Amino acid sequence: MKKWSSAENMLLHIHKKLHSLILRKIIHLMLVTLLFLPFVVDIRIFGLTTLTYYSILLLVSAFINSIQVKKPPLVKIVLEHIEETRNKFFAKISSIESKSEINAFIVSFLSEIEHTLIPQINAAIRDYERLGGYIGITFGAIGVLVSNILFKNYVFYGALALAVVDTVTALVGKFLGKTRIPGTNATLEGSLAGLVAFFVTLSLIKVNAIAALIISTLTVIAEAYGVEDNLAIPLTASFTAYLLKAPIPSFPS
Repeated sequence: MKKWSSAENMLLHIHKKLHSLILRKIIHLMLVTLLFLPFVVDIRIFGLTTLTYYSILLLVSAFINSIQVKKPPLVKIVLEHIEETRNKFFAKISSIESKSEINAFIVSFLSEIEHTLIPQINAAIRDYERLGGYIGITFGAIGVLVSNILFKNYVFYGALALAVVDTVTALVGKFLGKTRIPGTNATLEGSLAGLVAFFVTLSLIKVNAIAALIISTLTVIAEAYGVEDNLAIPLTASFTAYLLKAPIPSFPS
């Protein structure tokens, strides 16, 4: 019975971690779509250049990050309110004679709220982001802005890499990853999947096979060994595409 309970708890823990990862990547993809706006909309009609647009994104992400750093996390605030409410509730009924079953039910009910509602709120926040704010968003914005400054329109490849490589390597690595790449937290399975996915994506936009392979390989290596993948990925992909003179879509602004 204990073995079954232990296995059940392990499966529940794995499910929560996968759920958290999927939520993060959905949010990641939603944010990355903002990076492609200059490629699909002529932002000059809003009085913006590409550089100005990416600078605004960086300022917004930095503002969000600063709020997260300076203010107590939402989860902590909610937990404190729940604990305070629970203590007041039991303080009021402590003098009232009641059956132990009722107390047990109340404790179980409140405990269930704490352990089901809060994880849902907290699911999309990584451990280091709880301490340092939404740092991934900020580094991604920095990576794209610097790529745009240094490599101009080739920033397209940096944004594309953030959408494809980061998402695929993380999901495949978590679901199927077994072989850890030495000196990294990445898995061989996840990195290979990211490489193939990015290679196929580049091929679909008419990048020749050799250039696509080089860009994909170097970007995946940067993702695996970079200190912050959201910074390393766009810079590496943009720089490599720039060196290889890869084709770029029309860039209205």
